[in-house]
Amino acid sequence: ARGRSVAEIRMGGGGATSAFWRQIKADVLGRPVVSGNSREPGLTGAAALAFCGLGHFATLDAAQDRMSRVAARHEPDAARHARYDRLFALQLLPKCAGDQRLFRQAEAAVAPLSHALATF
Repeated sequence: ARGRSVAEIRMGGGGATSAFWRQIKADVLGRPVVSGNSREPGLTGAAALAFCGLGHFATLDAAQDRMSRVAARHEPDAARHARYDRLFALQLLPKCAGDQRLFRQAEAAVAPLSHALATF
């Protein structure tokens, strides 16, 4: 949304509890996937916002640095990533109007909102 390259993906919550799922995400996306040590990342994020609002931290980055720690990191496997890219290129997902895959239409529909939120 901000036009920047993503260096790593951070996961929290239910799906992040599975090392197998974190590795799949790393392999598909071709980026490291990091999960935190918080059992309730949503609550930790809300607390970080509250502490920033109260002036305890100058920025959300500072709050995150103090309030969370990395629990696991999964590096993408280059061979599996290449295989996922080949599968993606085969367009195995159902096609819809205009010969575009459904997720591409959803991505295009949500992009303006994502850009607006990123600049907010």
